[in-house]
Amino acid sequence: MGLGKTLQVISFVDVLLRHTSARTVLAIVPVNTLQNWLAEFNMWLPAQEALPQDYNPEEILPRTCKVHILNDEHKTTVARAKVISDWSTGGGVLLMGYEMYRLLSLKKSFVTGRKKKPKKPTGPVIIDLDEEDRQQELLKGKRLK
Repeated sequence: MGLGKTLQVISFVDVLLRHTSARTVLAIVPVNTLQNWLAEFNMWLPAQEALPQDYNPEEILPRTCKVHILNDEHKTTVARAKVISDWSTGGGVLLMGYEMYRLLSLKKSFVTGRKKKPKKPTGPVIIDLDEEDRQQELLKGKRLK
């Protein structure tokens, strides 16, 4: 704690989005630090509208990207999809917790809206030879009658 890791990541993201063709950044962080990450972005890279009217642009550069946050407030898949869609089309940073990422990455139908058919198990086929012989004998016996 207190080594400046968050500030380093925020600085890197700012440089990446300002000086490269990158448009989006996904930050997966512990869920209990989501609000802290948002506060740190607002402190170190304030949005244009959060700056005072008389700020000096040589001293403070407002952030050029939007910071999106996907947390438990977004209860439905539709609400989550809207946040992700806004981030994907508009660019910026998307902050989400590990568990939310896991849930969304496991939902294959999340993107397409279609449900996949369950796959048949593809394991080894085990044949009981004694049972097969008994079945054959039963079939032979029924044919003879």
